[in-house]
Amino acid sequence: MVDWLLRTALVGTALVRLGEVKPPKPPTLSSSEVIVDGSDISAKLTWQMQPDATEYQITLLETTTGHSPPTRTFDRLTSCTSVGGLKPASEYKVTLKAVGPRGTAETETIICTPPPELGLSVSGITHNSLQLHWATDEPLPSTVSFQVEWRKKPRQSPRQPLRCSRPSIPNRRQVINVMPNISSVSLPSILTSGTKYEVRVRAVSKCGVSKWTYIDAVTASE
Repeated sequence: MVDWLLRTALVGTALVRLGEVKPPKPPTLSSSEVIVDGSDISAKLTWQMQPDATEYQITLLETTTGHSPPTRTFDRLTSCTSVGGLKPASEYKVTLKAVGPRGTAETETIICTPPPELGLSVSGITHNSLQLHWATDEPLPSTVSFQVEWRKKPRQSPRQPLRCSRPSIPNRRQVINVMPNISSVSLPSILTSGTKYEVRVRAVSKCGVSKWTYIDAVTASE
């Protein structure tokens, strides 16, 4: 009789505890940092752990192409991860899901990767114009445009110390905004013959801008 009462009490306690198990609350992404290391782009994701979650799942969806890498799963004690292999100038929807014994809950956020630094070259040099060309290692989305700026190269006085970095282009700079899917442009035929010019170009997208790429070029003498 005592054994039967004890077993009944244990079963009842287990049922009560089972009824207390709740679905996890929607997880919170506390930070999502995009890290660019040369041509490698990754995102560091950090979230707050939920007490009712037994594991977490992260899925990335490239919004432009619909491409989605395999879902990554983490145990309940994990609260951060780094996701690599991201494309430049792209937008990703990140879905973080908390999974528990009584259900799941998820949250979403958007991360953007900046465009890459461009390679720049000069051709078609005449006494009053220059032809610029730029390229990237991988094709860029059709939404990426470009910005070209140039000025006469300032002369360095022999008495001034050498500068370790390039000076910023002043307000008198000349600017050309180039539409997407174009990878070359001719500077207007207003340049001075036999003059050195400092030219720079960068890519522009809704996810940010690339670093400036500089090049020096000298127009032909008449």
